[in-house]
Amino acid sequence: MATTVWKHWKRTAARLADAPAVTDAGTGRFWSYGQLHDMAEARAESMHGLGVRPGHVVVLARENGAAWLADFLGLQALGAVVLPVDPQAAAAETAGTNASARLLVGDSTIPMSGTRRHRNSLCLIKATSGSTGVSKLYAFTDEQMLADGRQIVRGMDLRRADINYAVIPFGHSYGLGNLVFPLIAHGISVVTGRGFFPADILRDLREHRATVFPAVPPLLRALSETRHPGLHSLRKVISAGGKLDPAVRDRFSAKFQVPVHNFYGSTETGGISFTRRIPQPGEPATVGEPLPGVKVTINRNGVVTVSSAAVYTRGNRRREGSHGIVTVSDRGSFNARGELILSGRTDREVKVAGRRLRLADIESAALRVRGVDECFAHALNTEGADSRIGIVAAGRADPVALRQALAAALPPWARPKKTVVVPAMPLTARGKWCRPSLLRLLGEEPGGTDAD
Repeated sequence: MATTVWKHWKRTAARLADAPAVTDAGTGRFWSYGQLHDMAEARAESMHGLGVRPGHVVVLARENGAAWLADFLGLQALGAVVLPVDPQAAAAETAGTNASARLLVGDSTIPMSGTRRHRNSLCLIKATSGSTGVSKLYAFTDEQMLADGRQIVRGMDLRRADINYAVIPFGHSYGLGNLVFPLIAHGISVVTGRGFFPADILRDLREHRATVFPAVPPLLRALSETRHPGLHSLRKVISAGGKLDPAVRDRFSAKFQVPVHNFYGSTETGGISFTRRIPQPGEPATVGEPLPGVKVTINRNGVVTVSSAAVYTRGNRRREGSHGIVTVSDRGSFNARGELILSGRTDREVKVAGRRLRLADIESAALRVRGVDECFAHALNTEGADSRIGIVAAGRADPVALRQALAAALPPWARPKKTVVVPAMPLTARGKWCRPSLLRLLGEEPGGTDAD
């Protein structure tokens, strides 16, 4: 019989009973593995009294902290299926699903409409970000989630002595693979951050001597522009959730004397690849080599296909034994070192003046303009045969100079019809660009067909 997440956790908690498991950076309070286990059992008893039973789907909407972990583990003890979401995006991320039986917010459960039970050893349902306008759900078994954590720990060389700094949400696929399951199955402790302000992050990292920092590119950009007293304990920074500018990578590494590694994954597959090799300054970015146990191929259309024990299989007809196979929405190729290079998304190609246009090419042209730090391109009109392109550029660029530079760099048919310049990109609680806010800046309401 396969080992469940709860059984894995019980072994970890027994082995490391008195060691710190999770620390709240804001208060300095910590919970040992034994204390966290006791909290989880108490939460399981409480939720059982509220009617949660094996197979029930429970939406977990909490901020990072010991309470999130205790709820998650308590639900695993009950055999429930957890659907983690951002507290402020719970409605968006569960909209349209008929799978949710209960909504857990704080210390109460609220009944939701939908089917009552799920079986087949499911332990977790991942929701793609509701900030994209349409949330999709993917169901995973205990074995798949444990496999994802195992592949990440091995591929990233995470160690029992490491202290993981948690500012990305636990409930996001990135946080589950890089923070939650390394804690549960491998005993790698976590410090939960105060928030996304650079000064708070630097203070947390310094005071709690974190050694591993999973981050997103906007955070690394902001941190690279701050003054700092040094981060001598930090040995590894991991960037995921978006494209990392090599200039930001090099600036951060030089400032803090710590390597920045690119990590690539998706909701459907878990972790895919990781740059184990430290790149030289100025070297073009890759997303590294496939993680141990992950098979990555490029199909005849140049699109990335992933197979591993962590890839979802529920409703997925493509399998290799127990491994699921998923073709993601990214185009890619391998360099001579066997490292994966991404070259844009298949769902970000539009038709303009009868020609195919990659929105990534517009963004790349804008990023070459002085003062542009980040750029988002979008098809403003997809109802007819052709589209009009609009862009949001973040930074200190002059709008007139930006339009002139794009006019010189792009053919007339590919030039953006609308250009908006803002000081910084609007972000979600996960640290990603907030697509609805970006669309509103371009004068559109969210919910279009362009998946950015």
